[in-house]
Amino acid sequence: MPQPDTTSDTPVHPYRMVFAERLREIRTARGLSQTRAANAARLSRPFYAGVEAGRTSISVDRLPGVADALGIKIADLFSDTPAEKLIAKLPPPIASTDAPPRRRRGVGIRQPGAS
Repeated sequence: MPQPDTTSDTPVHPYRMVFAERLREIRTARGLSQTRAANAARLSRPFYAGVEAGRTSISVDRLPGVADALGIKIADLFSDTPAEKLIAKLPPPIASTDAPPRRRRGVGIRQPGAS
């Protein structure tokens, strides 16, 4: 089980650690790197790594993207089904192909008069 980050004064909730372990278990069973899973979920790799390590919590709004990237249902992130059994009948995850590049804010030239 991943160990909580002890450098912070804020205690880590045990459920966060359970979720972190489950997320890592499913990702590795799918044969994905953190980078590929994070890109497919449209998350930064450091953020995704923090979630897997239990250092960072993830909002409910981001769970559909994570589940889609892993090719599973959101409920599967919280089930007791072993990851190997869970993914045995699933098609390849979205993350098996490269995700489109992110669009950076503030990049580009604005036309005069455009709002």
